[in-house]
Amino acid sequence: MPGCQSPGLRHARGIFTSLRVAGGRGLRLEQHYQRLRDGAARLGLQPPERSVLREGLRGLDHRGLEGILRANLAAGEEGQTHFWLSFEQQELSGSPVWSLHLVPGGHWPQRPSAGLKSFAWLDHWLLARKARQAGADEAILLTADGALAEGCRSNLFVVRGARAQTPPTSLGILAGTTRELLLEHPRVAVAALHVADLETADEIFASNAVRGIVPCRWRNVGPGPFASQLQEWYRQRWQREATPLDGPTPCEGFHSELP
Repeated sequence: MPGCQSPGLRHARGIFTSLRVAGGRGLRLEQHYQRLRDGAARLGLQPPERSVLREGLRGLDHRGLEGILRANLAAGEEGQTHFWLSFEQQELSGSPVWSLHLVPGGHWPQRPSAGLKSFAWLDHWLLARKARQAGADEAILLTADGALAEGCRSNLFVVRGARAQTPPTSLGILAGTTRELLLEHPRVAVAALHVADLETADEIFASNAVRGIVPCRWRNVGPGPFASQLQEWYRQRWQREATPLDGPTPCEGFHSELP
């Protein structure tokens, strides 16, 4: 880990990716690694080789427990790049329901770091605190013209007529690995969304690589059968495709549909 005076921490010139691990396994490790590489290229950092990542995962003290794995990449002195892993034990297998708080103008698609999971997380932290102060669990950020963008820690999905839609990455949102997995489902698609779509939604849910799929509440819209069925679909994908942290490659090729 770099010192507190390194450029990576002093200027927040760093990126990270995080995911749930359980029983010594994690889902979509290759996609998380590729996101680190893509982010490193944007920041002018040197990504770790796969062999370095595998060695770090083998040496991680997770003892088969459930928790959050975080991979970090940050600028060091004189052009160096620091890479390190951390593991936080945490029970993640429950089924929470998040209440939502909308933040108009909270998302700026043209910001230079758009789409990066960067160390510069202060704006998101402040908006998340604002949501908590309003009695909510997650802040949903809107663009200046009222388009739904993303949550502070999640991607957003709106369900209408047994189909789910999520905002496009052209808005500068994070292309979450769980979002990309859900887009493989035939009833999930990308679409421009606005507050009016929330008001007419049958269900709303969020996703991230730590919690998976999280049903949400907003006004009179609450959890429903689509998210529940999709949670089961996701659970099957996780059980089939999650790979050992010290394994060489992820599994591929498993597909199923909602009943």
